[in-house]
Amino acid sequence: MKLKIITPSVVLYEGIVKSINVKSKTDSFTILRNHAPLLATLRNPTLKITDEVDQTKFVILNTGTLKVLANVAIITADYGAIGKTAEESMALIEEIETTIQTPEPKDDTIANLERELMRHVKEINS
Repeated sequence: MKLKIITPSVVLYEGIVKSINVKSKTDSFTILRNHAPLLATLRNPTLKITDEVDQTKFVILNTGTLKVLANVAIITADYGAIGKTAEESMALIEEIETTIQTPEPKDDTIANLERELMRHVKEINS
């Protein structure tokens, strides 16, 4: 099954996966190959992604939507973080939220955070 996780500033993940475990404040479910069509709103979800070589990655999003159709899952969110562990992802999302909550973040602070996020995404996905 193909998975793509998109935010306005970066594609957090794109690849072939065996499973997507979704856990939010209100729901918990797993998506596997040949899953029935699905459209869902996600509220502060933690995603556990297992790829085709059984490597696990964790994605934490603020809120988003999930669409599953014909073995393709697309998740859109305002922002999110990906890591090799849930703790690593949580630390990154807290850093992003701290920057967002700053009253007037400087342009260079946002640019540096976006560069760091892009570097991290490339490192995780390689």
